[in-house]
Amino acid sequence: MTPTSVPGVFNQRGFTLVEILVVMLLMGIVAAAVVVNISPSDSQAVQIEASRLADMLEQTAEDAQDSGETIAWQGQGDSYAFWKKNDQGDWQEIADDNFYRSGNLGNDVGFGAIRVEGVILPPDQRLVFNPSGVNRPFVITLQKGAASASISSDAMNRMKVK
Repeated sequence: MTPTSVPGVFNQRGFTLVEILVVMLLMGIVAAAVVVNISPSDSQAVQIEASRLADMLEQTAEDAQDSGETIAWQGQGDSYAFWKKNDQGDWQEIADDNFYRSGNLGNDVGFGAIRVEGVILPPDQRLVFNPSGVNRPFVITLQKGAASASISSDAMNRMKVK
């Protein structure tokens, strides 16, 4: 065999394929670990959405008092909408307000039972927030998988997330 290069002189440039594959494998493992840690657990996701919705409903009750208008809320599946009465006294979905536009719960969380004064609210009914500030107590259950959380309100609109 004839040597192809001068002994002791290396003409190595760049990385070998094995080195590149090892680095890519390590980057993939690190990225997967980061994604797993960033995604909230089911119970965390439900708590996050329950807190967010409780804040929105508390603000809605305050806005009804401040504006002197009755505002309603309706939730079903994973979506919700806010409503006001029009000049004819019929409920009309609020579409022209950034805060009150229709929305969806995040993180694959959905609505469970919605109870008003202990009775399940039919899907075609709404939670009503009166200008007087005195409203019917309710409990809204949110769920994702086996995890759940509830938002409860008393007659004076104090929200509690459990």
